Amino acid sequence: MIAKGIYQNLNQSVAHDWSLGLQRLILKKEDEIRAADRCRIQLQLPGKQDKSGRPTFFTAVFNTFTPAIKQSWIRSLQMAKLALADENLLGWFCIDDDGNQIKKEKHPLLVKHMPVMMAKQQEFKVECAAYNPEPCLCEESDPDSLSTEYGFLWIGSCTNQMGQIAIVSFQNSSPKLIECFNVESRILCMVYIPEDEKSKESNNMFPESGDMATKPLNVPTICVGMEEGSISLYKSSQGSKKIRLQHFFAPEKSTVMSLAYKTHHLFAGLVNGNIAIYTKLE
Repeated sequence: MIAKGIYQNLNQSVAHDWSLGLQRLILKKEDEIRAADRCRIQLQLPGKQDKSGRPTFFTAVFNTFTPAIKQSWIRSLQMAKLALADENLLGWFCIDDDGNQIKKEKHPLLVKHMPVMMAKQQEFKVECAAYNPEPCLCEESDPDSLSTEYGFLWIGSCTNQMGQIAIVSFQNSSPKLIECFNVESRILCMVYIPEDEKSKESNNMFPESGDMATKPLNVPTICVGMEEGSISLYKSSQGSKKIRLQHFFAPEKSTVMSLAYKTHHLFAGLVNGNIAIYTKLE
């Protein structure tokens, strides 16, 4: 409806101020609605059958004090539903001192089965894995998560001659394979090396003995140990795939059997019984 006529004290400047005021009120109301949605839980629950025998449902609405409480409540509901799934009712019992079986209070839950190898060769077998945690980038009100952890799982598989790395994303409740690539040798071990917050701009990783060109490693990395006696460092931050930062050999090119990282030091267990120690310098 358009009101035509002559109005006192009404000009273009006043109309502009009114328009801005209305826009502010609309935005404020939208924020209030979004805030209410972030604290509201709406459930559809089964009711009694109707006269025809068909199932009926009713809706129950709950309000929480904060969005975090809503997220925690929905996460607990999702975990409870997951625990009731058929694949999670197969066992997980332990024996107490009296010989009676008691169910564990906390046990691992199977979320889903998924392939982690894109190669057609059936002889690939999973050898090792390393988890790269990352902060959640989803909306605060997004309940589509089964835990407070988000990140990427690096999985090393191999045949008798070659290796393969698969990267699985855990950014939502459905894990997804986002990258898969081959490497020169069989993969025997992996370890996650976090970013050093105190010296992001000047950190270098290099062997204490032997020559190797050093590069600044200002990002979290995944360190991979190979049967050929080499160690590779891959950039593991979100959005970076198949970016190898460094590749060097262990002393005498001994097979790298295990890797561990602690306080700026990388420990490599070699097949000949020695331990090679590499350090991250500032």
